[in-house]
Amino acid sequence: MTMALREAFAVLCILSIVVSPAISANDTNPVCNAFNSSNIASSNSSSNGNFTITVSPSTLSGSTVYTVTVNGSGNVSVSLQAISNSSSVGNWAAANGSCNGSLSYVNPFQNSSNTIVANWTSPNNISTVQISAYITGNTNVTISKLLDIGKLSFI
Repeated sequence: MTMALREAFAVLCILSIVVSPAISANDTNPVCNAFNSSNIASSNSSSNGNFTITVSPSTLSGSTVYTVTVNGSGNVSVSLQAISNSSSVGNWAAANGSCNGSLSYVNPFQNSSNTIVANWTSPNNISTVQISAYITGNTNVTISKLLDIGKLSFI
């Protein structure tokens, strides 16, 4: 085997290790991405069909950790995102990773658990934020909570 061929083989092996976990159909680990929600119709509520979202605490404060819980079922992908002034804000953390932007799961409900739990940390400089779960698969829906300083409201 020539040196160039060995190097190419080594690069392919490394790429297969790095890329394959992120694209596996059975991957339940969260994946960081810049999720584009423009193809999913919004339900403008905290529940839709088999899916619900809850956010705790219920009021918006700077540098606060929020627990975001999505309940559901089915063979779907779920992306969590926090938007303020048309921009993704805050930091996401889950058992298997942390992200800026959004946090995505592939087939999170395939095992016995019908719940996703993630933590979102708010930045200091916002007065309102929409926390959304974009659900794609057999059904494409969005469920959201709108947090304002001093109150929680449904959108």
